[in-house]
Amino acid sequence: MNQHKFPHQVIEAVLITLLLVGCGVPETPTLFSPTETTIPAPPTITPTLVPPRQTTSTAIPVKLPLTGIEGIKTSGDSLWAWSENEIWRYTRGEWSYYTAEMDNLSSVAYISDTLWAVDNSRLQYFDGNKWQVPWELKTDKIEADNESGILWVMNNSTLYRLDVDEMSYIKRPSVPLYHGGDVAVTDDGSVWAGGIYGYVPTLGGLARYDDATGSWERVRPWHDDEDVPVQVLAATPKGELWVMLVDWSEDWEALWEAGEPFVEWALAYWDSASGQWTVFEQDLPEGYPMVMAADDGGVWLAQGGGLIEQMMVFDGLAYFDGENWSYYLPDTWVDDIAIAPDGTTWYTTNNWDGSPSQLKELLP
Repeated sequence: MNQHKFPHQVIEAVLITLLLVGCGVPETPTLFSPTETTIPAPPTITPTLVPPRQTTSTAIPVKLPLTGIEGIKTSGDSLWAWSENEIWRYTRGEWSYYTAEMDNLSSVAYISDTLWAVDNSRLQYFDGNKWQVPWELKTDKIEADNESGILWVMNNSTLYRLDVDEMSYIKRPSVPLYHGGDVAVTDDGSVWAGGIYGYVPTLGGLARYDDATGSWERVRPWHDDEDVPVQVLAATPKGELWVMLVDWSEDWEALWEAGEPFVEWALAYWDSASGQWTVFEQDLPEGYPMVMAADDGGVWLAQGGGLIEQMMVFDGLAYFDGENWSYYLPDTWVDDIAIAPDGTTWYTTNNWDGSPSQLKELLP
């Protein structure tokens, strides 16, 4: 892979944001208990807005590649792409478009024929004519469980269970070892959360939420049952889960200052039928990928929107089928990747030269 050169201020900003907030690493925080099982009573909620109607959108001729794309994901029966204030939908080879009266879109989800979105940490839905804000519920991430009709809402380490048909929500127990990471939902109804705990990159972990008991279970597939930070999660259409685990050295600051490697990573695969984990930690590509997407045959990885100084750039796309690696788009910085329900693979580019990012289909 080729080494890219990026503006010093870009690398410095990313490093400072991810690792060196303030004048030093804060003291190790108290971890959440993973054994919390008490299910709180639902809050009293009286929505003043009408329930959502059938979502509609405007079919438009779309000229690819789309530009200015901030994120892409699959939700419901469609692939979704969004800029800061616009949303596109790809379904069975056709594109449609939503005008979003927003200015900082960060996530979308589609459930019960309704589109939900997060703008400036505010959760809202499209009622067929305009966007509605049912509650002032601060939100980081949303994931839909279309089998149960539940929209899972995450704010920092707090999980909310939102019934979109009843238009009500319940606050659930906080996630252990989590501070702003990634969330995924598998077909068995499990909610998975993984991340790096706050600004202490050596702490973090993976947890699984059981809606029947209302409790979280810590999951430790790597390093002799120790909690290990998680970079990203990806669920497959059949309900399996891929996890990128990261192991930061306890002496990472000294190693970073000395210009030495200070972090390792591995892939873990969860088989929903057997409940068993398989960890892949040998012969991995060089670099530090930060985004991932999975199909039923394997997993895709790409660099993502950040870079840790002194880590080699993860060029292009890499695909792992459980045995072999394949590589695509050399010399391309890939910001995000998603697999549409029809099996097509889509990615966004990051040019780092001021030009807009682009959404493209990965062609054979």
